[in-house]
Amino acid sequence: MKDRITAAGHIEDGVLKVRHRKDFDAAVSLWNDGEVEVIVLRRRATRSDAQNRYYWGVIVQTLSDKYGYTPDEMHDVLKAKFLPKHLTFTDGNGTIKDSLVIGGSTRKLNKDQFGEEYCEPIKRWAAELGCVIPDPTDSWA
Repeated sequence: MKDRITAAGHIEDGVLKVRHRKDFDAAVSLWNDGEVEVIVLRRRATRSDAQNRYYWGVIVQTLSDKYGYTPDEMHDVLKAKFLPKHLTFTDGNGTIKDSLVIGGSTRKLNKDQFGEEYCEPIKRWAAELGCVIPDPTDSWA
């Protein structure tokens, strides 16, 4: 049995309307009685096609050309540095036996997060290394 049920919906006149409500209710009915946590998050638009073209065509390509990595390798480097995901491995007693950092995913970043919290710090870091990343032009933005 799943420990998590996710549903989409919308707010209409201050009331939460769950999409596919019958499926949602059927999934919930399979659980035993007890406490649950309900979180409602506002959906934000993911990054735009223009942001994606600018990221891959300018930011990643400029850094790849300068440092000799493939675009996919550079993307992995940038995710590890600017979207770190910390993983730990424990034994049966909860003692940490190993840990590592990998790059998180850019896929779910909204437009503001992708631009201001991901791309802008990358551009500042590149400038510190002596690599100037051009600002987006109208054709990229």
